[in-house]
Amino acid sequence: MLIKKYLKKLYRSFSPWENVQGKITAMYHRMKNAQKKGRSLAARRYCYLMEKKYHCRISPGAKIGTGFSLPHPDGVIIGEKCRIGDNVRIYQQVTIGQNRNKYPVIGNNVIIYAGAKIIGDIHIGDNCIVGANAVVTKSIPDNSVVGGIPARIIKKRDPKDKYI
Repeated sequence: MLIKKYLKKLYRSFSPWENVQGKITAMYHRMKNAQKKGRSLAARRYCYLMEKKYHCRISPGAKIGTGFSLPHPDGVIIGEKCRIGDNVRIYQQVTIGQNRNKYPVIGNNVIIYAGAKIIGDIHIGDNCIVGANAVVTKSIPDNSVVGGIPARIIKKRDPKDKYI
């Protein structure tokens, strides 16, 4: 009962005018800490709150590095066994999921723009940019910019460039 009362208070404390990014990050870390302590019910509740409030589904089993950013978290879905590196930025309506029970691995310093779908047993290299509405079904080498349906390499980028 104490957890349920705390979660209701936490849910009501969210304001749409506050920093959504900070709230999502805080809820994700609380979910992971609860899972590590063996409190799977609390982890599921945090997952439910993220889904209900922000329409954002990050599975408790996903491994996400530091510096993870969701500037617009609406509609983001991250599968159960996905591995995401450090400093990854994911925009709205992105799906990162399985194909035949195999999940993708995303490298460090990757930007995934709105509506992209990353599916299956693939690896997205470091310093990559995935364009809006791209459907990625094959692995991508480091320092690439991809887009299209199905996604293909548009150009290679200089690793020193921060953005295009």
